Amino acid sequence: MSPVSDTLAAAQQFGTELFLKVFGRDNVYLLPETLSKAAARRLRQGLRALEAFLRRAFILLALELEPDLTPSDKEPSGYRYPRRPARRMPHFAIFTGEGAALNSFDFLRAGEASAWRSGPVPAAALIRRLAALKLLLNEPE
Repeated sequence: MSPVSDTLAAAQQFGTELFLKVFGRDNVYLLPETLSKAAARRLRQGLRALEAFLRRAFILLALELEPDLTPSDKEPSGYRYPRRPARRMPHFAIFTGEGAALNSFDFLRAGEASAWRSGPVPAAALIRRLAALKLLLNEPE
């Protein structure tokens, strides 16, 4: 096996274990319609951890595919990225500092988060995000 395929296999195995840990907690594998606030918070934390792992794994995979890349000697420009919004975006982005997430923000659904404060949290969106991350983990190419 090549080093790239070894790395990919190890990353997929670790990512699958992380996915199963997130998916198995709080009976998420039963696909409930609603979750308690605490269970939804734990699921969101697991989603963030899985997204961070996938980001790092994809960057590592890209660096192994292009071993002859050299660091740039240019001075970084003085341009600063705009501040990140307080609310996290409901999508997966590999390079989170590029501001591309601002273009995909759905302003019509932004007020739905305030409805969650009054009772159980709808679980469908969180479970869809988890399923999408599992698809990325299975087929990273």
